[in-house]
Amino acid sequence: METILTTCSKFGARVVIDTSVSGLEYNIEGWGGWDLEPTLSKLNSSRGQSFCVSLLGGLSLKILSGALKFGFLALNHPLLVDTLHSFPGLSKPHSTVRYAIKKLLGLNERKSELRVAVAEQSKNLQSRCQRLKETLEKCGWDVLEPQGGISMVAKPSAYLNKAIKIRHSPKDDGKATGTYEVTLDDSVIREAMVKSTGLCINSGLWTGIPGYCRFTFALEESDFKQALDCITKFKDVIDN
Repeated sequence: METILTTCSKFGARVVIDTSVSGLEYNIEGWGGWDLEPTLSKLNSSRGQSFCVSLLGGLSLKILSGALKFGFLALNHPLLVDTLHSFPGLSKPHSTVRYAIKKLLGLNERKSELRVAVAEQSKNLQSRCQRLKETLEKCGWDVLEPQGGISMVAKPSAYLNKAIKIRHSPKDDGKATGTYEVTLDDSVIREAMVKSTGLCINSGLWTGIPGYCRFTFALEESDFKQALDCITKFKDVIDN
């Protein structure tokens, strides 16, 4: 991280670091976490004013409960701080929300059932990640394997530029029957997957990574198994 920030500082870049899934890493043995303060202090004193860092984060998905969601934004540039506070729509957490957050953080700091549950959930996510990776690769996808989190991206290399016939849905201009042919690329891969198998994914148009789609595996176990079946089914549709 120090090397990345040093390079960004050299070119006066404005950096945004998203830590929203921090805590869901699959293998954290021997890793003490990030300590950005020494690096940023050194870079801020030696570089121009254009370099700045914004850190996005919050209570990780691992300890979110129901509708309770809380995020934070840390800034190291006074101008950005002043600009943020000038936003007319900026709202602060209600006192009840602050109390709930304090209690959750307190539980997280102790060796409690919560931390045991988080560890089990991380293992479960890692297992699902591996199962999804294996299924995708067997079906002709090139996978960028994640080191944590609840999703992965993969490129349908075996399917790109292939033609597929998919059935009209009742909402398609009132056509309840019949099929039409499309050539698979970023603009239609999501539609083809949904209409052929019922599985909804994010295409490269959403991920911002040309050609790569996003799959999430933070699902009920039965839904996850069904999603794996849909991926296999889509391969069969293409092959036939």
